[in-house]
Amino acid sequence: MALEAATKLLRLGVPLTDVLEHIPLSMSQSEPWIQPTLHAFGAFYSQDYASSVNEFSLLVKRYPDQPMFTLYLAASYSKEARYLEAVFAFKKARTMDSYNLTYMDTYVEALMHLKRDSEATKLADDLLRIDSRRPEGWVAQGHCLSMTDGAHDTALSAADMAIQLASYYAPAYSCRGDILYNCSQYDEAILFYQASYKLHPDIEALDGTFIPII
Repeated sequence: MALEAATKLLRLGVPLTDVLEHIPLSMSQSEPWIQPTLHAFGAFYSQDYASSVNEFSLLVKRYPDQPMFTLYLAASYSKEARYLEAVFAFKKARTMDSYNLTYMDTYVEALMHLKRDSEATKLADDLLRIDSRRPEGWVAQGHCLSMTDGAHDTALSAADMAIQLASYYAPAYSCRGDILYNCSQYDEAILFYQASYKLHPDIEALDGTFIPII
């Protein structure tokens, strides 16, 4: 079983023990990074973010030049609301691969939690310049614009564009819900939160649900 397929199964909720049964022993022996990688993703996708921080931290130490591990360490920190550590790891991952947009909307939100709004806005603009056909940049833009006076409609348009581009992308719906909520449109906001929840029931971890290509 390819590692990409294994991580997809973990994301879909297949237990780690079941996934490991399909990994040939010969592969685990010849490529010793596979087992710890699956353990890290297993923790992440089961929402055990404290464990995923530990697992990905070990992988980053062993394989410091692998941006995927640093990226998911950053995402794990963000899920744990450890935003300073998340931003540091996101920045490092981005220096290794500036064109990977996975979890970059989460990076923007971490910056906003730290009140680093100008950095968040610049990053959101960069994401759209890199690939405006992906939803992350539009979600990031929506969050940034939602904090700008008089930009309510523009923020909603950004969230709508993300939904149009990727109707399966849960953060786009939660982003629109956040914008509506901040404008006291609570009933409509709830509808978008519900839509987000249906797509991805981990309501506290709705950022960046693209399947990684490993």
